[in-house]
Amino acid sequence: MMNHVVNKALNAAPDQHRPKLLCRYVDDIFATFSDPNSIDIFFNNMNKIHRNIKFKKEVEQEQRIPFLDVLVDSSGGHFSTTTFRKPTCTGLYAKWASFVAFQHKFNLALSLLNRAHRIEGNYNNMHREFMRIKGFLLQNGYPAKFVSRCIRLVLNRRYVNVAKSTDLDSNTKFSCIKLPYLGDINHHIQKELFSFILKATDGKVRVRSFHQTQKLVKAFVHKDMQGLLNRSSVVYRLKCSCGKTYIGETRRNLGTRVHEHQQIETSEVCQHLQANKDHVVDFKNPEVLGTARDRYRLMLLESIFIQRYKP
Repeated sequence: MMNHVVNKALNAAPDQHRPKLLCRYVDDIFATFSDPNSIDIFFNNMNKIHRNIKFKKEVEQEQRIPFLDVLVDSSGGHFSTTTFRKPTCTGLYAKWASFVAFQHKFNLALSLLNRAHRIEGNYNNMHREFMRIKGFLLQNGYPAKFVSRCIRLVLNRRYVNVAKSTDLDSNTKFSCIKLPYLGDINHHIQKELFSFILKATDGKVRVRSFHQTQKLVKAFVHKDMQGLLNRSSVVYRLKCSCGKTYIGETRRNLGTRVHEHQQIETSEVCQHLQANKDHVVDFKNPEVLGTARDRYRLMLLESIFIQRYKP
């Protein structure tokens, strides 16, 4: 859809008002124009293409403008880029003491450093951003040696030619497996599992694992179940002491419908009790046979249960 909108705007714009450069990521667009007046003309044309799609614009201030997580500077007759963070950024990331796999923390540090290396336009800016990232990680409890190791790893990958080992057979297959994260014991489980698979397949299958942290809060928070008589959109059954049953449906509160069976004389249940004074219906514990999202499905479900139980 966005491709259609952008292409239509470009085709409709006169040559003198077309952007010199246009980049798009999903619905974020970065564009440059030779004439400042062309900005409003092109912007207004884009907002006319579809009635439900309206764009907002942001114009550079002091020859600088943020785009996603990049701050673009056009001073000096060329573009230079630095990492952009919103003023609300606090540098809060996953704590070193948090209950997540080590690989997650390692990848967090690498992703921040790799992003800085790609974005920063020169070595001085990159060094400054690396030190800022290091400060954030130390603030979150990451060991200084660990952070320095990650920085060396990123720089070595970029600037040092390290020969990669190619001892794998061309027929070697890779398989991924998800393991629940249980703490330090995961390292031993993973090691034993990988060793077993290598031996069982004669080295033809290599396993890559990733860990999933369980939501421990669910083990401590108990959500009260909805009371039986407070349920709605159900098919229910009432049982009489004589063995007969009544099956009905209601989209309202089940307790309200059960109360009507006791009070309204036109109800078949109420008529049955009036005709048989010694019979007893358990109104406090109606049986819910099924639920449905709309009235049509509810009535269909009711007819199915009536055919099955023949009340």
